[in-house]
Amino acid sequence: MQTQPLISFVMPAYKAEWLAQAVDSILAQTYPAIELIVVNDCSPHDLDSVMAQYTDPRVRYYRNEQNIGGKHLTRQWEHCLGFVRGEYLVMAADDDLYAPTFAEECMKLAMQHPSVDLIRTRVEEIDEVGALVGLESFYTKGLISQLEYIYAYRSGEVFICMGNFAFKTSVLREKGFVDFPRALGSDIATTIEMAANGVACVDQPLFAFRHSTIHLSGSMAQLEPKIPPHVDKKETIPEHHRLKMLELAIEGIEGLDIETIELERKGISYTYDTMKILTEQHPDTDYYFIIGADMVDYLPKWYRIDELVDMVQFVGVQRPRYKAGTSYPVIWVDVPLMDISSSMVRDFIVQGRKPNFLLPQPVLDYIEKEGLY
Repeated sequence: MQTQPLISFVMPAYKAEWLAQAVDSILAQTYPAIELIVVNDCSPHDLDSVMAQYTDPRVRYYRNEQNIGGKHLTRQWEHCLGFVRGEYLVMAADDDLYAPTFAEECMKLAMQHPSVDLIRTRVEEIDEVGALVGLESFYTKGLISQLEYIYAYRSGEVFICMGNFAFKTSVLREKGFVDFPRALGSDIATTIEMAANGVACVDQPLFAFRHSTIHLSGSMAQLEPKIPPHVDKKETIPEHHRLKMLELAIEGIEGLDIETIELERKGISYTYDTMKILTEQHPDTDYYFIIGADMVDYLPKWYRIDELVDMVQFVGVQRPRYKAGTSYPVIWVDVPLMDISSSMVRDFIVQGRKPNFLLPQPVLDYIEKEGLY
């Protein structure tokens, strides 16, 4: 019987708050041949107490005498790589989470595509309390080329943050991590280098990236905030511009209006909170929430979803490359499938191409006038 390849999860650790959750998610893998290496990067927090509860022989725990990651992140990655025994490795973080089938699904693709050095899964984004706040739009299963991978990244579809990749250890050791100043873009460049023989893609979101205000190896001034490279830059556009574009888009269209309650409330906006306010203000109104098929699968992870489905009727719209199906009450509507996304439209604008017919002309005029995107 052929021995299953060992996959090493190596975790540079600094934060204590979510460390146990991260470790538990790795030890819960359905794939049996794993090891977990936790490297305490000279943290001032009590990581020793957290790790003392783990007697699982698959876990190894080390402590750095000096902090490495805060000064040189790629050097920290190289240091951690030295502890790896597995044929494949995953560079985990101390606050992110893995679905139980992450390693199993990655290794299925590794066996199907033995020449490939890089395997990835789709990604969902969570906040500090674990609530779902985002979902990667890239929905491809199987093998893609290096050029297809680069295009998917440039078009804003692909999430790159190291943790959702399984690397072939021998090749990563040979190539090394791409070392840019302050490691800005080093994760992106490293995965592109590793994609020379293509990328094997799992179409399920089996990795959860946590948005937090605490950095990997301390709140070092020289590190960028923990925001993944794929995050939509529209967040930097002031809300008055976004509101104005919506007003221009629906101007003169009877029956359409804009609800500004979420702009007025500020902060993280959960659909449950919005619908609670609206149903209390208008108890005799029936509400319908239209969402794409890419989000329907994740209704179970929406904040207070079991209460939310009693407040609003969800309406699902098919999207290319996505599958329909859920146990929640969703009304599906048939519409022509058009492979159009907001990221594609913004990419057009960045490239100097006019997305004619994809946006109302007044909105395009406003974008050009204000120099947006």
